[in-house]
Amino acid sequence: MRTEEEVLRLIEPYKLKLNLCFEKAISNYKLDHLDSGLSHKYSTRTIANIIRDYIISEVKSKFFNEIGIHIYDKKGLFLLLIGDAVIVKFKKLNEKKLASGIKTKQLLLFVNQKEQLLFDDLRTNLHAGYIADSTRTNFDYPFIASPKGIENNHWYVYLNEEQTIPSIFTIETVSADNTKTPRVRLKKEIVNKDVASG
Repeated sequence: MRTEEEVLRLIEPYKLKLNLCFEKAISNYKLDHLDSGLSHKYSTRTIANIIRDYIISEVKSKFFNEIGIHIYDKKGLFLLLIGDAVIVKFKKLNEKKLASGIKTKQLLLFVNQKEQLLFDDLRTNLHAGYIADSTRTNFDYPFIASPKGIENNHWYVYLNEEQTIPSIFTIETVSADNTKTPRVRLKKEIVNKDVASG
């Protein structure tokens, strides 16, 4: 298995495209399902599957014929292969940056860094994913996590550190008469210049 530094160096040329895949997928989900009012009828699992389908569609489109990239897509298994070093699965992640799923033999091999499905050499397995809030209306993405079993990661990173997703937080202020008044403010949104102009 490769180190975090080695993996990040290998995926560096693809960070912008990965971010754009997530950005477009989330945007499509919001437009087609959230804004239309359909999503309130869906289970969490259904929403995760819809978003994953949008992500995969974007990955296929943006990474088609990319040098050093191979796409494996058979029988419901979709993998993005970066060179001869990294296998990426696309998943919804929880707050601990862990993916969930039915504990099949294939899943256990992958999260234990033993997945060699159709490949001669052992590669580093990664989850590329997003985190949804409890309302399933706000999303933070993309994260890359190197699973270490079902309940841990070797490491994880937020790929787009220059982007801050706006969120609401409360600040208490003290007025002149010493009474506390809660105020709600939005964090400033900082967007990666490459993403904003692209």
